[in-house]
Amino acid sequence: MQKSLSTFAAEMATSAMILRMASSRSLVLVDELGRGTSPIEGIGLSQAIAEKLIDTECFTFFATHFHELSLTLCTTPGVRNLYLQVQRNSHMAETNEFATTFHYKVQNGKCRDERYGLELAKLAALPADVLETAWEVSTKLMDMQDTNRNETLARAMANRRKAILELRPELVNVLETARSDDPLTIEYLRQKQKSLLNTLQKALRIEQETSASDSEEETITAANS
Repeated sequence: MQKSLSTFAAEMATSAMILRMASSRSLVLVDELGRGTSPIEGIGLSQAIAEKLIDTECFTFFATHFHELSLTLCTTPGVRNLYLQVQRNSHMAETNEFATTFHYKVQNGKCRDERYGLELAKLAALPADVLETAWEVSTKLMDMQDTNRNETLARAMANRRKAILELRPELVNVLETARSDDPLTIEYLRQKQKSLLNTLQKALRIEQETSASDSEEETITAANS
């Protein structure tokens, strides 16, 4: 391994080289970036590197198991979500039988199968009790994730409403006590506008991501019913 680097360090070194050399004429292939560190750090690094590649305007295939990236990048101009089609028998999902059919066809959208790893683990002939425990733990974690997502959405909506409600009295106070041509007043209003836009854009982004995720879950439920 180059310079005795760990797998993750070597991956980051390669990523740095790609970012230095990539141009609008480049073809970049990225496969499972961030797999050598924690999921949160992996998502953060993958997002940042993907954004840099987007800015470079190079043609990139970015294969990842991070479901979150398909939501955070889906509205970015030039980004297109694709996945390889598979079909699962929902009635066999919680059994030890392999229930997936590979079609080897590229489809538009994001992968809707969040239990893909558990399904493939069945091929390794793991003990039944291990597979059962893995299924139970993953289900609990997904439930916790849904709860956290709903709480994040509620906070974003509350912050948006608070920002809008607080704006009117602040503007009225400025109108009554300050001169419109005062440089300090102009700068205050400029900063207030910037702060409000940041709050509204952040809330809107969270609401859009949550809505997109909910729509995908409804599609999965309909397909499996």
